[in-house]
Amino acid sequence: MAATTGHPGNSSGNHDNRVGHLDNKYHHPDNRSDHLDNRSDHPDNRSDHHDNRFGHHDNRSDPHDSSSEGTTTADRDLFFKVLPEPPKWSGDDQPATTSPPASPSSHGASLPPTTTSPLISNNPQESDIPERIVFGGKGASPGNFSGPSGMAVSADNEIVVADVHNRRVQVFSTEGVFLRLFPAALPGTVSGTDGQLMYPTEVDIDQQGHVWVVGVVKFPSMASAVSVVDYQDGLPVAMFDVKRDASYPKIAVDRRSGKIIVEAASEILMFQPDGSFDRSFKPGDSGILYITTDLWGNIVMTDLSTSVKIYNQAGHLILTFATNGKPLGVSTASRGYIIVGDLVGGRVEVFTGAGEFVRTAADVTNPWAIAVGPAGDLVVTNTIDNVVTIFPRRIVFLVG
Repeated sequence: MAATTGHPGNSSGNHDNRVGHLDNKYHHPDNRSDHLDNRSDHPDNRSDHHDNRFGHHDNRSDPHDSSSEGTTTADRDLFFKVLPEPPKWSGDDQPATTSPPASPSSHGASLPPTTTSPLISNNPQESDIPERIVFGGKGASPGNFSGPSGMAVSADNEIVVADVHNRRVQVFSTEGVFLRLFPAALPGTVSGTDGQLMYPTEVDIDQQGHVWVVGVVKFPSMASAVSVVDYQDGLPVAMFDVKRDASYPKIAVDRRSGKIIVEAASEILMFQPDGSFDRSFKPGDSGILYITTDLWGNIVMTDLSTSVKIYNQAGHLILTFATNGKPLGVSTASRGYIIVGDLVGGRVEVFTGAGEFVRTAADVTNPWAIAVGPAGDLVVTNTIDNVVTIFPRRIVFLVG
């Protein structure tokens, strides 16, 4: 499939890449008041475009200011509107299989909600290793979530979670201990100003430890913009806009080249870290759910076809393989392993880079986003129940 190399959008002017800095320091949530309310609204999939400008946004306020406490039916219905959950995969009218495919078809303080389940073992040392660590819960307090969707694990084993409706990013240890949070603010704005906070939908981390977040900014005009922000030490230092309409964009960083890969409206767009547009392609009409990159910089994605697809950066399909269920979250690990979450089956499965089934790594309810840490810990978000689950390396038997 041919890739386009022009800038996305029809703007005729040049878009300068402006970098904005904030003077306020990376701070603990105890130093903030009420600017991170638990919002019940989410940007809709609008038809209006916001101008694609690098750098600053006007200081605008959010017209919606409703708050919610607890998990309600309305909360879940809201997610069903803006997320592909439950996605309508092709073949949903077909009976589900019960066995994994034999071969590919072609490819601070510990939080109160944290719970652990011990591993039963005859080895005294292994018996102390928890089978899983679960933390989070619905809410706006530090360590709670309102729509934990995108997630990544850093090189120093910190779990970074995009907390969508709280419009912030939270950081935890691989023991589930809350470390810090920062608002999903735009560069050059006052941290905590509601009109300058985006709804962060996905996060990834580059080789330098920069946290790249993609999200949606809503404006009083009811227009919305997809923005990508580079955070260093919790501060937004640079950003660029993606001139596409999308209610739930995704992001992945190619650690080989440093390119920022964005999925918006089922189109793949690639940018340099300075925001300059590189190329784009649209991989069919199946509806992309999640994306990641493999060891060779190829783009691995799940979509509504129930298969996992791998494209090179030129937009050419190089591999497709069937999964055992309804794939949603996807991640990669060393040695080329591809880790796929089966939302309906409630499990996380491991495949080789050639699409061959290896094993079921874990059973977990509503596996959404998936990441594998450098030590091999498997981390899974559950957006519906607002929790994150960690499976230690010895339990999963993965090499990160």
